[in-house]
Amino acid sequence: ESEECIQLAELHSIAVDFPKTGRPAKLSNKLQPAYFPDFMEKKRRVSYESKRAIGVMYREAKMASDPEDVHVKFDPDMVVEGYQDYIEEALAMQTFYNSRLDGIMNQFGIYDEAQLLSGHVVKFMKIHKRNHYEVAHRAMEQAPTLHHDFRNLFFEGLHDDGGAKEGVQQQQQQQNTERDEGDDDGGRGERGEARASNNSLDDKEDEIIKERQRVAVEDRKAAAWYRVAYHPDYTKEKEEEKAKAMARTKAMDYDYDDDNYGSRRRRRLILSFPWVVGDILTRIKNYAFE
Repeated sequence: ESEECIQLAELHSIAVDFPKTGRPAKLSNKLQPAYFPDFMEKKRRVSYESKRAIGVMYREAKMASDPEDVHVKFDPDMVVEGYQDYIEEALAMQTFYNSRLDGIMNQFGIYDEAQLLSGHVVKFMKIHKRNHYEVAHRAMEQAPTLHHDFRNLFFEGLHDDGGAKEGVQQQQQQQNTERDEGDDDGGRGERGEARASNNSLDDKEDEIIKERQRVAVEDRKAAAWYRVAYHPDYTKEKEEEKAKAMARTKAMDYDYDDDNYGSRRRRRLILSFPWVVGDILTRIKNYAFE
């Protein structure tokens, strides 16, 4: 029923047939839209806030990816008793991780760690004149390596508990001695069978205890890694540095495609460090629901 829609449909047919007819479709000013939805990012045109689902998702995603709107929230469910034993090591590893990740982003001109780790780089700094697809592909190859390296560092030496191993060995020796004695006394009798049954139960209990110990140690260390990345005791200073950097550059409009790379670097707040062991963090979180 809309005259404008009918005219646009006719122009569309003309445009499709252009390769054959050579007749161009001419769009009059009357048919051109006066306003554009904000998710189209028409910077030089008048835009409006779209109420459609795509508009809502666009604004939420943009707010979440804006470094000025990042506010670190610590989850109290991630506290595990005994995490204190791993704080010092966690701080050292965090510094190492942040340095590696920062180096990758500097090398390839990527500012947002979320874009790098997710594999969806939207924009690059102007420091790269090469094909952006090539740069993105090479950058994506670095992220899994970083994840793999620090996951290995997390588990390195974590379960090398000499005392626990010695205790298990002593218990195993005692069980073997009892089993030998049972064989000397006629292990085929009821007495030998009872001892064999007890030994089997003891072995299962040992496995259960060792598994619980392994999980507990992993949980404590993962909780420490999470704490140094998200707790206010460790992030407050970083937030203040970021706020000062933003205050110094507030009067200037920085964009991903500008040359003010150093100023944007000072605003970085890296949060992905503990998520190299995201499976363990998920396990800790599940405890709260259980």
